[in-house]
Amino acid sequence: MPLDQADGAWLDQVPATPAARVVVTSRDGATVLDQVVGPGDTLAIPGSLSLRLDGIVYYARLQIVDDWTIPLLYAVLVLALAGLSVATLAPQQIVLVTTAEGPDGLELVAKVRLWRNASSSRTEIESELGQALAESGNGSTPWRSSPRSR
Repeated sequence: MPLDQADGAWLDQVPATPAARVVVTSRDGATVLDQVVGPGDTLAIPGSLSLRLDGIVYYARLQIVDDWTIPLLYAVLVLALAGLSVATLAPQQIVLVTTAEGPDGLELVAKVRLWRNASSSRTEIESELGQALAESGNGSTPWRSSPRSR
């Protein structure tokens, strides 16, 4: 594809009028035809053949070169894969519990975030918290469920 020129220098951009340079050589390497063809043009090729250029499309190619950043690129990709694996496979459960003095006395306030495939009901969570308080020796302390923990 011939590039456009400005002030005697080739422009590093797509030409305003797209065209393709067609070079036909014989078997011995001699140039038989060297011509620029635009989209929609038909070109007569020696030997009673013809070539019609329907259109020109552009493409981009990504090429990895051999430089010092390649090991760094692979290391970052491995770290990203490890992070994705942990985020997908490790259960993400958060249980925050504290006591707070309220108008009705001591309240147990809990914030729970469960993993989507291991959910528990509110009753199960309250039962486990009550059992943990009883085993720790604080079971005699009366506590009630706070509306904030819902």
